[in-house]
Parts: sequence; C-alpha cells; structure tokens
Amino acid sequence: MNRLIAFALTATLAGLGCASRNQPIAEELGELGIETRIVERGVLVYIPDVLFEFDSDRLSPTGREKIRGVAEVIDRLASGRDISVEGHADAVGEATYNERLSLRRAKGVADDLLGAGVEPTRLRTTGFGEANPVAPNRSSDGRDSPEGRRLNRRGEIVILNSQVAAPPP
Repeated sequence: MNRLIAFALTATLAGLGCASRNQPIAEELGELGIETRIVERGVLVYIPDVLFEFDSDRLSPTGREKIRGVAEVIDRLASGRDISVEGHADAVGEATYNERLSLRRAKGVADDLLGAGVEPTRLRTTGFGEANPVAPNRSSDGRDSPEGRRLNRRGEIVILNSQVAAPPP
C-alpha cells in the first residue's frame, strides 16, 4: 500500500514538473500568435489549414514564418526534447489520399523545422489522415459541416516531455 501511495505521489509530482516547464513554452508561443495547449504528452502547437496552400503539403509564407518562430522557441526553451509532427485531414475524399496528404503535411512542417535548425534526431512525423477529428465532419442532421472539416485539416507539433537519448560514446 505504501509503495502504491509513493508511486502515485511521484507520478503526480512529475506531472506537475512537466506542466511547470511547459508553461513558459506555451506562453512564449502564445505571444507569437501561435495557438497551443498543454497536454499530457507535452505542449501541443496547432497549425491550422490556412497555413497550408490549398490541397497541398506546402506551407504558406505565413505558415513558414510561424514554424520559424516555433523552432526558435524550441531551441531556447525545449532544447533536447523530442518533437512529434502530426498531420490530420478531414473525411472528404479517399481515406488513403487523406492519409498520404496528412503525412506529406507533417513532413513539410518537419522540413521547415529542420531548415530552422531543429536537429533531425529529435523529429518524428506521423500522418493520421481522418482518424483523429477535433470536430464533426457532418452536422447532427447528416449535412456537411464545412467548419468541422476546416478544423480537422490541421497539423500539430507536439513538444514532447521526453528527452532525446544521448548518442553512445
């Protein structure tokens, strides 16, 4: 019983430590006009569809500028932490096409992070296609929901709580 209590207390304190080290990252990105949320895995950075060219994996000039800002904050406040770049799509079109597009978008964001100086060993990319919607693609009466689809077409950068393993000597 005492071990269980000690484990729970350690996990709680570790979680609080992660939250406290994530707060400055979220605040600084917020000052740059970048939407973030502190989640269990780390700091989630939201990249809306308007930062991509239409039906493309290329970031708009505004999107590229935002990614450079994210990279600068990562360099200063999250040095050594792993970064997950995740692409998402709405449910319109073929699922396989949406999976490929979401992966290409994730890789495009990762390429811009690399170009801004983030080390390649820290990055991993995943395309989720239409699998993880944040809003319904259809309204409750079954009609298309353009707003829901727009919200689902997104990229996310997660500044993970985990550290990159040191290379062997």
